[in-house]
Amino acid sequence: MKMPSPRVWLATFMTLVFTIGLLGGIVLERTVLNQIGPGSRVQESRGPGGQGARGPGIPGARGPGGRGRGGPMFGPPPAEYVDALGRAVDLTDAQRTEILTLLQAQETRLQQMQEDARRVFIQEQSDLHDRIAAVMTPDQATDFRAWVTERTGLRGRGPR
Repeated sequence: MKMPSPRVWLATFMTLVFTIGLLGGIVLERTVLNQIGPGSRVQESRGPGGQGARGPGIPGARGPGGRGRGGPMFGPPPAEYVDALGRAVDLTDAQRTEILTLLQAQETRLQQMQEDARRVFIQEQSDLHDRIAAVMTPDQATDFRAWVTERTGLRGRGPR
């Protein structure tokens, strides 16, 4: 039996090191970084969206990890955010009302931006799939579209 070349050994070693690093990073992220709580630097650095770089959202916020109804894009609902901010900096009723109005307007704007970006992304993906299918035979294109649908769960636009 022939021994593998040094290149094969090097490639195997590099793959092993990369895999161990990746798995270590995943374990670290899931066990340590997601456990950051109140009083941590990340918790204190939250802005109007209620999100820092990592960690749970403002206590009482709904959704996974306390991140609010929209996941990592959106923080707690505006009213909850204003309540938490009001307790932290002693807002007047007039300030609470004005800040709530600002947050609600921004939330609407961000949701529209997210929906616009989603539409553009879907169109770009669809156009890419059309260009890929154009390289194929009609039967291959049909199989390709079925394959994409199976992999992504998205409905294709069908053969063109």
